[in-house]
Amino acid sequence: MFAARAILLLASFPPVCLCQQKTPSPSPAPSPKFSSTVGIVEAMIGSGDLKPARFAKVFAIPTQSANQVKDAIVSVAEALDDARSKAESISPESADMIDIQCLIALTQLKPALIKLGHAADANPSKGIVVTDADEMGEFKLNGLVDQPYTVFAMGKIGMNAAVWFVDIAQADHSERIKLVRPQIACYDPNAKFQP
Repeated sequence: MFAARAILLLASFPPVCLCQQKTPSPSPAPSPKFSSTVGIVEAMIGSGDLKPARFAKVFAIPTQSANQVKDAIVSVAEALDDARSKAESISPESADMIDIQCLIALTQLKPALIKLGHAADANPSKGIVVTDADEMGEFKLNGLVDQPYTVFAMGKIGMNAAVWFVDIAQADHSERIKLVRPQIACYDPNAKFQP
C-alpha cells in the first residue's frame, strides 16, 4: 500500500529526464591586461636645478587602496608646514627641532609603505607593484593592471629625506611619470632616514 502511494505521488510530478544533461561550461574569466610605465623621482634644489632621488623606493598602489596612506602623508605634511612657519618666527633652533620631528614622521610612515610592498610580494593579484629607482632616479613599473594608481616614492636627495606621491589614471600608464615635488622633505645631514 505504501508503494502504491509513493508511485501515485511520483506520478503527480512533471516528467524528469534522468539522462545526463550537458551543461554549458562557464567561459573563462578574461585575464587581466598588464602594462608598464617609466618615470623619474627628483626634486628641485635651491638653485632651481632638478636633482635625482638616487635609489629611491617606488610603490605603485591601486588608488582605491592608497587613500589611507595618501591621507596620512598629507596630514603630516600640513602639520609640518604649520610647525615650520611657527618655529621660524620663534628661533632658528626651533626650526632644527622641526626637522627632527619631520624625520620621526618619515620613519613612522615608512612601515606603511613597506607593508604594502610585502603585500605585493605575498599577493600579486592586488595589483601593487614595487621597484627601485636607479642612480639617476629613473624607474620602471612592470605589471600594472588596467586601473588608476597612486605612485609613491621615498628616498634621499642630497642631505634631504623625502616622500612623494602622484595619481595616475589608467589611460596614463603609457605616460612618463614625474615625481618632482616631494610632499614631505626633511633635512637629514646624518643620514638617519634610509629608504
